[in-house]
Amino acid sequence: DKTFNHVQIESAGDSESASAGAIEILCDTESAATISIDNAEISDSVTWGIFINGDGCDVQIGDNVSFFNNTLGNVRLP
Repeated sequence: DKTFNHVQIESAGDSESASAGAIEILCDTESAATISIDNAEISDSVTWGIFINGDGCDVQIGDNVSFFNNTLGNVRLP
């Protein structure tokens, strides 16, 4: 289990790939991931704010997460 709490992430991402984000979460059924994000600001990503891909991801995005100016969007779900 991983937690992002009280963080500011800006100017991240990968301009070479649309399959990326400021926070990138890649999962599969054999290595499931539990991620919690709260009290965070994610901004100015050149791709997605949060990029989630694969089966087995349990991602909790709290009410106090703000997104600003992420080129491809805020959250990309599988």
